[in-house]
Amino acid sequence: MKAVAAALDLLPGWMWALVLAGFVALAGARELQIHSARQAVAEARADLADYKATAAEAARLAERSRRETEQRWAAAVQGVSNAGQQKIDVARADAERAGAAERRLQQRVSAFLAAIRGAAAHSGIAPAGTATRDPTLLLADLFGRARDRARLLGQFADDAHARGQTCEAYADAIK
Repeated sequence: MKAVAAALDLLPGWMWALVLAGFVALAGARELQIHSARQAVAEARADLADYKATAAEAARLAERSRRETEQRWAAAVQGVSNAGQQKIDVARADAERAGAAERRLQQRVSAFLAAIRGAAAHSGIAPAGTATRDPTLLLADLFGRARDRARLLGQFADDAHARGQTCEAYADAIK
């Protein structure tokens, strides 16, 4: 303890006051630094909170826009689908009407062939040999085959056309 008292006596009092003032100044500067750092942290937290709020709002708006776009596409696709199905239904109804007309025509051809056969049987002309075939039967057979092929081809073409138009409308609807 005597050594500390001897060391204190070596310096004049005003120097001790100066050293003490220096320590107080250093403590004040340190306190000012701490206060400034706390303010910077508070500002950074406020900025972060603002950024998070802005990002959340942007995400909410993007989600709403995505939902609206999805709903618009779904409505467009549903409309196109309904229109496409109507076209397919119209094509099928047309095919059914054509089939009914074809059956009526076939009945008329059959009646015509029966009348020709009946007239030939009562004409007194000898029937043709087994090696020859009645040309009217050949014509009726050819007409029947052509009719069947045309019906299949028409159904395929109508269906493919309606489906192609529907596909194009889908692509146009979601642009």
